[in-house]
Amino acid sequence: MRETEILKRDTRRDMMVCAIFFARRLRENTRHRGGTMQKVRLNDLDHGVQLCCMRARDVRSRAHEPYSKFKVGCAVRGGDGNIHIGVNVENSAYPMTRCAEGNAISGMVGRGVVNIDYLVIALKGGGSPCGGCRQIIWEFSHGNKDLAIYCFDAEDKSGNPWVNKTSIGELLPYAFEL
Repeated sequence: MRETEILKRDTRRDMMVCAIFFARRLRENTRHRGGTMQKVRLNDLDHGVQLCCMRARDVRSRAHEPYSKFKVGCAVRGGDGNIHIGVNVENSAYPMTRCAEGNAISGMVGRGVVNIDYLVIALKGGGSPCGGCRQIIWEFSHGNKDLAIYCFDAEDKSGNPWVNKTSIGELLPYAFEL
């Protein structure tokens, strides 16, 4: 067997091992993506969180994602008790793209609210906020490392999908502060 064929075979094997290991870690709720996530059934969550999940899922359909084809919806429960929503908005000048979390928080701040009670993100496959959004969320958590973040697969067709619950302290343990 030629050296390049051996290298390709070994690379494919390593990728499969990595994928299997990652899938097991997700299923076992161990540390991944910068924090621990607890899997909870949607119907087992507080009614307010369930409502935010539905709002995030519904608004996700309005995302503007012509390049990535990756829709994200976000619902933030502000300190005023209201739900503030946002979607990702892509731009051909890619650095100008705006995330759903930042858009939802900007809308909340535009209404004079500067505290987040909790945040829900709806996207395909679950996921978690990007690094920039983690910092934005931290800014409006006002030092509350336990601020809850719920991430769920908006395309789950089961009647009671899983929601991954974490906190901003888990996702951003070394937040930047001035």
